[in-house]
Amino acid sequence: MPDTAETPSTLSLSPTSWYLWRRAVPFTLLPLVLSAFFFYDWKIGYPNRLHQYEEFQRYKAEGKNQEWVIYSAAQGWDKEPEEMHQGKIDEQLYYGIGSAVLGVASLLYYLLNYPRKLTADATSFTPPGGPRIPFSSVHRIDKRPWKLKGLAKVFYTLNGKNGQTAIDDLRFAGAETILQRLESNFTGEILDHEEEPPPAQA
Repeated sequence: MPDTAETPSTLSLSPTSWYLWRRAVPFTLLPLVLSAFFFYDWKIGYPNRLHQYEEFQRYKAEGKNQEWVIYSAAQGWDKEPEEMHQGKIDEQLYYGIGSAVLGVASLLYYLLNYPRKLTADATSFTPPGGPRIPFSSVHRIDKRPWKLKGLAKVFYTLNGKNGQTAIDDLRFAGAETILQRLESNFTGEILDHEEEPPPAQA
C-alpha cells in the first residue's frame, strides 16, 4: 500500500526497507570493508610477509636450512614463505584507494537517492529524480521482468525525445498500483510473458 495518500488520486511511495538493506547497505558497505582489508595488508600484513620472505632468502643464501626450519617454527611462519616484493605491497594501497572511492561514491549516491519518492496523479507519474511523465506520452510497457523482479520498463516520448524509466515494486512498495493506473490510461504496446499451453494429454 502507498506510504502516503495526499488525495484519493495522488500517490506518493517511499523506498522500502528491502531496498535499504538489500541494495543501499551492501553496495556501500562491501567496498568500504574491502578497502579496510586492503589498507591493513598494505600497512601491516604484506610488510610482515615481505620481512618473512627476506629472512627466508637470507637463511637460504647462508645455507642455514635447518636453522631456518627451527626459527620459522618458533615465529609461527611458513616453512617456505610465498614470494613477496614491494610491488605487491603497493598494489594493496591502490586497491584500498579504489575500493574506498567506490564505497564513498556509492554512499553519496544512495544518500541522495534513497529519500526520493515515486509519485503519480490521475494523468501522470514521476520517477525519483526524473521528469513528470504523462500517461499519454508512454508508448510501450515491458512487463516481462515483473513476475520475477517486480520491475516494469516504461518507454515514453517527452518534448520530442525518447526516454526510458522503470516502475520498481521491490524498491517502492505499492508500485503495482501506479503500474495499474498507467495501464488503465494506456493504448500502446505491452510486452508480457504469454502463458504456456498445458502439456498435451497422452
